[in-house]
This record gives sequence, structure tokens and C-alpha cells, in this order.
Amino acid sequence: MTSIVQSQIDAYLNVHPSDLNVTYEELQAEGYLTKKQVQKAKSEKIRITNNEAN
Repeated sequence: MTSIVQSQIDAYLNVHPSDLNVTYEELQAEGYLTKKQVQKAKSEKIRITNNEAN
């Protein structure tokens, strides 16, 4: 799941390069992740820090 989140962060940043702090809410609102994917990532305790999924 971490790799999925990271790939979607990277895709989002290609469109929004000036965004310094990508959030799950932004990724979901823009259609990069579904609500279910966000819930799964959070349940797996995957955090987004400095635009890196870890």
C-alpha cells in the first residue's frame, strides 16, 4: 500500500508541483486515491511526510 500511496503522491505532484505538503484529503478530493484506499492506508499507519509515504 505504501508504494501505491507514493506513486499517487508523485502523480499529484506532476500536476501540482508547488504543493509542499500533500495530504490524503487532497489525493482523495482530486481522484488520486479512493476513500477506501485512504482508509486502508491510514489503518496500516502509512503517513505522508514531506511528500513521502512511510
